[in-house]
Amino acid sequence: RKVAAATDAILRQLLAPIPDDLRGLRDRALLIVGFAGALRRAEIAAIVVERLAPTERGLVLELPQTKGSQAESVRVPLPYGTTDLCPVRAIRAWRAAAGVEAGPLFRRIWAPPVARLGGPPAPPRVGSQPLSLQTVGDIVQARAAAAGFDGRAFGGHSLKRGALTTGMQRGA
Repeated sequence: RKVAAATDAILRQLLAPIPDDLRGLRDRALLIVGFAGALRRAEIAAIVVERLAPTERGLVLELPQTKGSQAESVRVPLPYGTTDLCPVRAIRAWRAAAGVEAGPLFRRIWAPPVARLGGPPAPPRVGSQPLSLQTVGDIVQARAAAAGFDGRAFGGHSLKRGALTTGMQRGA
């Protein structure tokens, strides 16, 4: 099915209601990185910390062979930005909050167990396995719905379509 393009204007609307909690930081980074790199949901789910190389201009993401490439791997620049759509700052914030030092960048977050009477609630726990392709799409849909859009109109491919559409609108 054809999904809606999450252009830069729509992406800003998707990001606006996201809180700065652990899940929010992950989802914000996922949306921004997916858009900035014009990535498919499988490429987003496959990002590992060891394949993010810092450069003077930001980060370079090395992806294993992708659907659209015949090469063994693809290098995707993720430049520093001057706006709230900076993928480098979004990744840093997520990694710092989640303690992600190695392995999959985007991971499942386990809800804390119900607190005992009078006790403080347990913090959420970050898993060690990467998000599934389905979960990446579900996150995009949920964040679209939370921003007032029809969530079913969006999906994992919306970020790639949005980046390409935004580039075309700007003459790139």
